[in-house]
Amino acid sequence: MNSHSSPMLSSIREVTRGLRCCYHLVACGIVLLVALWPAVDPDPHPQTTAISLAAGRGDVAAMDRLLRSGLNVDCTDEYGMTPLMTAARAGQLGAVQRLLAAGARVDACSPLFGTPLMLAALYVHPQIVHELIEHGAHVDAANEFHHTALWHARVSGDNESVRILIAAGAVDEGDSDAP
Repeated sequence: MNSHSSPMLSSIREVTRGLRCCYHLVACGIVLLVALWPAVDPDPHPQTTAISLAAGRGDVAAMDRLLRSGLNVDCTDEYGMTPLMTAARAGQLGAVQRLLAAGARVDACSPLFGTPLMLAALYVHPQIVHELIEHGAHVDAANEFHHTALWHARVSGDNESVRILIAAGAVDEGDSDAP
């Protein structure tokens, strides 16, 4: 290699690093935007809507009534969000505990939002991260963007969830170079 190619390689590396940084910022923005975007269904099933609202508010009594009526604990809205995902996102520990006790799938995964564990980490709810792990949540599961709960916790600045996830054996932050 001649001496003239070294500065050129260095420049290419810097440009590549800058493009990756831009990609990561855009990816984070998209993930957060999608996670915050309100779910609007022009004709939602009334019971699915009711349990999602109850889970988001932490209204365990309303959730119990709906579950006793035969509603599937893992019913989903048009975006694939289960009541457990809604409760985890909203930080409703009592609702999370009740849904897990009712048999909710701890690792249900929505294409857009990921798992309940990812949502709890993204929205900075370390108590819920701990609860989900205690109920067997897969700490290295990845969403369609190849991001894990550990990646979400780091992006959101949730140092307590990072600590909990690593203590539980999480090692994979996901493929941050994935398209």
